[in-house]
Amino acid sequence: MRTPSRRLHRHDCWQARDSHTRITTQQAVELCADRKVTICDVCRPDRILSH
Repeated sequence: MRTPSRRLHRHDCWQARDSHTRITTQQAVELCADRKVTICDVCRPDRILSH
């Protein structure tokens, strides 16, 4: 059985689907640092979070 993919988007990304969970900025930073999610290659939230 495959598990659902976890992809991090910016809140305004058009690729984010209806069934998503909003997280805090700090949680997003931690997920990016630990590489526990795939980064959306359209909205690239990692670029904003690295500032």
